[in-house]
Amino acid sequence: MNDRIFAGIYPCGIVYADRKVERHGDYKRLAFLSYATLELEIEPDCPAKLATEITADAAKIQARRGELFSTSATGATVLLGSACTGEPVKVGRAEFDRHVTRLKAIPDGFKTVGSYIQTKFFAGGCEVARRSQDGFGVVYETIRA
Repeated sequence: MNDRIFAGIYPCGIVYADRKVERHGDYKRLAFLSYATLELEIEPDCPAKLATEITADAAKIQARRGELFSTSATGATVLLGSACTGEPVKVGRAEFDRHVTRLKAIPDGFKTVGSYIQTKFFAGGCEVARRSQDGFGVVYETIRA
């Protein structure tokens, strides 16, 4: 990416700014990529050439929807596209285990829901999987952002 573009990793998203232009004592903001929605908001006065480069860089992050993204050197992560939670999809146990392990999902304990017991798994503050069990067996579901 162009050396002129500064990409700052912040708790809610990535801020793209122009290192050559200052506004209010800081680099001029060019665009913002929200981790939750993965929508790129380009400022109206962003130069076209820089907007093209920013869009290409943001596309790499957008392609990682549903993955954990590191936001700090201390290990803090966010789930990319978490505001775009999808519908639960039934999967086999092996795929469920891979999904939960890859996202380092944490179970919330179990709750009785009607005639079955359900455990929800969370990563980055979002539900990413469910395991439901009744007298007939276990249903594994993953939820992709």
